Amino acid sequence: PLPPAQPHPRPPTNPGLLQPAQAKGFFLTLAYHPPLLRAALMHRAEGRSVIPLADKVPAIKWKALQTRLATEKEAREWFQSTRSRQLAMVLGQISGSLWVMGADGPAAVDWRERNAPPTTVYTRPRRGRHAYYRMPAGVEVRNGTNVIPEIKLGAHGDQIDVRGEGGYAVIP
Repeated sequence: PLPPAQPHPRPPTNPGLLQPAQAKGFFLTLAYHPPLLRAALMHRAEGRSVIPLADKVPAIKWKALQTRLATEKEAREWFQSTRSRQLAMVLGQISGSLWVMGADGPAAVDWRERNAPPTTVYTRPRRGRHAYYRMPAGVEVRNGTNVIPEIKLGAHGDQIDVRGEGGYAVIP
């Protein structure tokens, strides 16, 4: 006799979110992976440390994840649920020596485009642009806020922030 079919706890709204799991006998079971879980597992597989956030603040104790990658089990526990969370990448050596320059506000974006090295990897948050870079060998980029004093804090809260070793950045 064949095993009974297992109902899915939440039917997916997008068939593209269905991914084949493993064949069991003559049946192929399908596994639903929430988008944050898929993204977390992809970044983890590519050697980047990920953590869950709640309102841009780490939802877990994450100091250890500055020196080790989350296990697959940990990532699944954090991101399998449908609770709204955010995904962040721990920056620095643990994630391939990546660091981020965040330009918030029009004056800061303009300064970054004129003065910072070009990059093709960036995100566009609501108020600006966050550019991703790799630290050169032997250089450690730390964290700082408003690191370019010439940029006047205006109505938009214009400033340049840097996140590197010991920091994290929200992954959209």
